[in-house]
Amino acid sequence: MDAVQCAYAASGAQENANGDTFMARSGLENVSAQNHLRGSYSLIASGPNDLEPGLMRAGFWNYLREDITVALMEKRNLMIELNDQQPPLLDGEGDSANYISYILGRVINSCLHKDGEPLDQREWDSLKEELDSWKTSLPSSFEPIITPGLHGDSRFPSVWNTSKWHTASLQYYHTAMTILCLAEPVPHAINTLQHIERMKSIEANLEYHAIQVCALAISSHSAPVWVNSFGPISFCGPWLRQPEMLEELAAELEKWGARTGWPVSSIVKSLIKASD
Repeated sequence: MDAVQCAYAASGAQENANGDTFMARSGLENVSAQNHLRGSYSLIASGPNDLEPGLMRAGFWNYLREDITVALMEKRNLMIELNDQQPPLLDGEGDSANYISYILGRVINSCLHKDGEPLDQREWDSLKEELDSWKTSLPSSFEPIITPGLHGDSRFPSVWNTSKWHTASLQYYHTAMTILCLAEPVPHAINTLQHIERMKSIEANLEYHAIQVCALAISSHSAPVWVNSFGPISFCGPWLRQPEMLEELAAELEKWGARTGWPVSSIVKSLIKASD
């Protein structure tokens, strides 16, 4: 069984390269196997706070990102347990990529646990505030570039970034927002008409975040970006409401799967099912 292969990294031993490290592919025929994650779990389960800087801490971020990918594809909580303590960060843009990975991981564990309790309003507000704070603290270099018509007849907006890990960070943000949108506590007293309006608002938000996740991947020509997109697309893609978008995304996934060697059939099937 192959270990996770990183597509590129400025230096595997430097923490400021963690955000610049992506999975290029997994050697797994079945993403649910995750044998290499299980074998390494005991080394990283304590989280980044208890790990020495260098390869061990860099390994934590890499394993967390793969755990996120598989959890999103299987719609379950992570194997890694994450506490509420903010991970140690350096001064640099790479920290933003690591931190949003940590926030998304906590959102997944809070909302996608099979036997978990629904979030109460205080828990939901806390996670939402953390996401909002992350977004507002981003340097201007994270802002996506909008270039209408860049990809010809694509039904998705042409939004792209100059950095691969900026793209992944924004996809993680939109994925976390999607999960929180679904997990938002329902008001105790709500009539039928209010419920209808609430459902319309939820569907519109889900579609917006799905479009952003998918557009960032489609506008990229990077295999590492595509692979890092598989988890977010698997979870968010089915919320697209236009059949033409779902068909275009399925075709792109088939292309990315052929180029990267990643098994994408389960993601494509979920999109086809959503378009029926």
